[in-house]
Order: sequence, then structure tokens, then C-alpha cells
Amino acid sequence: MFYLRRNKRVQSRKIKQCPKDKLRFILGTTVVTAAADKEIKRIAGKRNKNGGAIEFYQKRNSIRSLLMTKHLNLERGELNDIDYQLNLAACKDEGKKDGDGNWMQSRIFSSFKIENIKFWIITESDRKSTTILLPEEY
Repeated sequence: MFYLRRNKRVQSRKIKQCPKDKLRFILGTTVVTAAADKEIKRIAGKRNKNGGAIEFYQKRNSIRSLLMTKHLNLERGELNDIDYQLNLAACKDEGKKDGDGNWMQSRIFSSFKIENIKFWIITESDRKSTTILLPEEY
């Protein structure tokens, strides 16, 4: 495993992430819905009581990175057994095509709680996009 590193003056926390040559799946374009971004900003603001604007944006980005890293590493989070097994099967079929030339892979779904707010992360089956959203937005 390697670590996603940021400028040490900005953020010293290391985030574990799969190496590019061993990725289980492709994220595609990352999208954060307006409601999810509002909650992420609220959480970042609570964690940054005395900091300035730069520290606030760093905290907001670290929360986004944390969610995406957990999703990319297939952490179980708030998933039930069925959804977790479907994620594992989707990764097992990554890049494979059936006899008709259709992709066999399916969507990958994650659910994580940060400060009692549940976030869903969905990577589409075509791997063109990954969306962070709140459950009520689905």
C-alpha cells in the first residue's frame, strides 16, 4: 500500500489507499451533491472552531478524502451482508465482459457515518462517476 500525501505544513495525516496498479475498481468522475457538501462543510466547521478559511477547506477536503478512501478500499461501514457481498462480487467481475460483449461489473455502494450523519457513496456500473450523497437524496 502507498499513502496519499499532502504538503506536511497543510496536513500531516496519511490516508491509506490502494496503489493504482492494484485498484479494485475505477472511481470515474467524483460528484458531491449539494446537500452532502453542506453537511461536510458543517462537520468541517465544527472541527475548525478557531481556524481560518484555509484550515476549513483542508478539513472539508480531508472528510471527502476519508469517505472516498473508505469506499475505494471497500470498507464495510454501515452496509448489511448482502450489499457488502454484492460489492465484492462487483470487484471480482471488474473489467470482464460476457459472451455478448457487455460489462459484467455492477455498481459499488458504500455507507458511512461521520458525526451521526450517514453518507452514501455510489460508483456507477459503467465506472464513469462516483457520487457522494445523503440517503434522502437517492
